[in-house]
Amino acid sequence: MATKQNKEVVPTKTYKRKFSGDVVETGGNSSEDMVNLLNMGVDCLKKKHKPCVYEDSSEGLQAFENDCIEYFKHIAQLNETAEKPICPDIESLCVFLGMSRKTLAAYQTSRGLEWSQSIENVKNIIASAKKQMAFMGKIPPLIAIFDLTNNHGYLNSSEFRLTGVVEETKPIDKLPDLLSVLDMGEIKND
Repeated sequence: MATKQNKEVVPTKTYKRKFSGDVVETGGNSSEDMVNLLNMGVDCLKKKHKPCVYEDSSEGLQAFENDCIEYFKHIAQLNETAEKPICPDIESLCVFLGMSRKTLAAYQTSRGLEWSQSIENVKNIIASAKKQMAFMGKIPPLIAIFDLTNNHGYLNSSEFRLTGVVEETKPIDKLPDLLSVLDMGEIKND
């Protein structure tokens, strides 16, 4: 049975922005772009025959930083031939390094200030690339908001936090008024 090759993974849609009038194209990532990303993952899996462990030392930190630089060079090289831009992200960084997101987060929180700052710098490079792509309309706004909020510590300003505040009120003392009415004989007891 012959199969039809479909180069489009996601259909392309165009729309006009409400205020600027710019025409924006979304979707339409070719299968070649996905192949590039998957090949990066497969290559990394083939290179790493053991779990990725960076020593908790200045040498381990230097090795980590060098591997992060290689990751960014690899993404830049893929973008030279990719039909659509490939954006760096935390997950593909972790695939490239041969570790999980949880391991990266553990390194950031448990290995001291130098590790924390280094990982924060790497995440800032990734976030800046994503923000620029979002500004150019290459990443849908909802995806950009979700990613920056969940992966980069940004706060969504439309979040509301409700807290209960109980005000102390003073009771109105109506007893003297009631007694004066009773003394005047206006209320009769049957």
